[in-house]
Amino acid sequence: MFEKFDKYMKKHLLSCLLLIAVNTLIAQRPKFKWGPIQESKNTQDFGSIGGNKNGYYSTGSAKHGWWIFGNWEKTINKYDMKHELVSTREYYYKMGKEKLKFTGDRFFINNNLHVFASKYNSKKDVNKIYKKTFNADLSEESEWEEFEEIASKKEKNANAFNFIRSEDESKVMLYINNPEDKKKKKESITYKVYDNNLKKLWEKELEFDLEDKKFSISNYSITNEGQVVLLGKNNLNKKDIEKGKPKFNYVIFLYDKAKNGLEQFDISLGSQYISDISYTIDNENKKLLITGFYANKNTGTLSGVFYQRIDMASKTVEIENTKEFERDFLLDHLKESKVDKNKEISNHYDIRQLVRRDDGGLVMVAEYYVMYVTSTTTRNGNTSTTTYTYHYYYNDIILFNIDKDGKIGWSVTVPKIQYSTNDGGYYSSYLLSVEKDKMIFLYYDNEDNFNKNSKKKSKNRLKIDVKSMTNIHKAVLAMAVVDYEGNLSREIVMKSRKERKLKSKDPIFIPKETIVLEGDNILVKSILGSYYQYGFLTFEGESKNDGDGK
Repeated sequence: MFEKFDKYMKKHLLSCLLLIAVNTLIAQRPKFKWGPIQESKNTQDFGSIGGNKNGYYSTGSAKHGWWIFGNWEKTINKYDMKHELVSTREYYYKMGKEKLKFTGDRFFINNNLHVFASKYNSKKDVNKIYKKTFNADLSEESEWEEFEEIASKKEKNANAFNFIRSEDESKVMLYINNPEDKKKKKESITYKVYDNNLKKLWEKELEFDLEDKKFSISNYSITNEGQVVLLGKNNLNKKDIEKGKPKFNYVIFLYDKAKNGLEQFDISLGSQYISDISYTIDNENKKLLITGFYANKNTGTLSGVFYQRIDMASKTVEIENTKEFERDFLLDHLKESKVDKNKEISNHYDIRQLVRRDDGGLVMVAEYYVMYVTSTTTRNGNTSTTTYTYHYYYNDIILFNIDKDGKIGWSVTVPKIQYSTNDGGYYSSYLLSVEKDKMIFLYYDNEDNFNKNSKKKSKNRLKIDVKSMTNIHKAVLAMAVVDYEGNLSREIVMKSRKERKLKSKDPIFIPKETIVLEGDNILVKSILGSYYQYGFLTFEGESKNDGDGK
């Protein structure tokens, strides 16, 4: 029933194809098959950038020299399907005597690895982008070659570009946010589109009838056929603001190169405030599916969910719909007394995935996320020292189902509280995999959240006083399963590291470090200190997990 979904971190896009939907609730359990444990001493591994059925690649660095006098050089690493490191190749950000700047752009496509660098020319106000290519077995690499030249008035703005691929990887788009033109004062974007061999197909500069300083771009995509999608937020001029209504609106632009046509769609809910918005492209049916949260007042809370569907062929809005949160859903998050007083839930929910159903429907997945900083200042005589603490909360996961006709139906809350400090929330959040008719979430939790007091109120409601997960070594690995009818089940699938008495060097599985390779192989990674390892994750019916998830 579920088709595909879009991961909220570009680097770790997880896209799974659903097989035939079934109505039985088969117990599926995670099974990790790990490769050898490796140690980062004079080498580092920064994570995978993709692969194929024969293996996968990661980026890293290797140290040369002694102690603090050494230097680190970038590397490309190739692993086989048994997670053995079979090849490493170093490369340098130099072209002759010129030093190039690392841009962070690296990807694997059509059995080639491409890495990019740049060089800013202040005299000409241009930024040149350079490309280096490696073949599949890393036996060959090209010299740095000039790939593109883009206008850039300041060096700090030189990286105002990004690469993005279509869902079927037949197209690669280079998105360039052009420097502000003080005379025109209009938002201007340049798109350069290539095939999967990075041969340029076309380019186009688009100027929007919106003020550059008031329009901010939040997302952009390219369809399999080469249509460009852009989402942005537009702050209205004072004369256009109506009393009691939002001072901004969201705008979707569609550009069709074949027809050289630019279409604009204003995403507005009248007097309601859009708090978060996301979209996904249904390439097969040529639809743009848009959803998000809204609030009745600009008070930092959420009131409900909205949905719109645009036909990308006819350039028309087919469906528009909104739905306020139901009482049962609000009771998942608020005390009954607050619900009775029409209180609303916090707006700290970020849309993480949009899961497309094969019947044309959609499931929106969001997660509560907050990061804040506190400081403590101590004095010793005339000297003062300030210490900063970064706090990370990754709490409840919430899901909303939208059927093929745009009707917003069931909702589900997966309860959790994950709290950590000064670690970037490294082991928090979750992994989502779509397996047949189910969405399976893996995440770390407090074992007390699975005791006898965790009673069900209904098929998709829980009555639970959620305890925080604050220590990864004492946390259990939990699995929550939501089927296509909105039924929720939860269980512990792996005991804590402390209970299993693991060794100090045994790495810890990171839910967010996930990527799907050719053949739907789910590649996962574990890290603890200087130790790390790669593995594959599968879900097996009725099989028991032996606790090898680390």
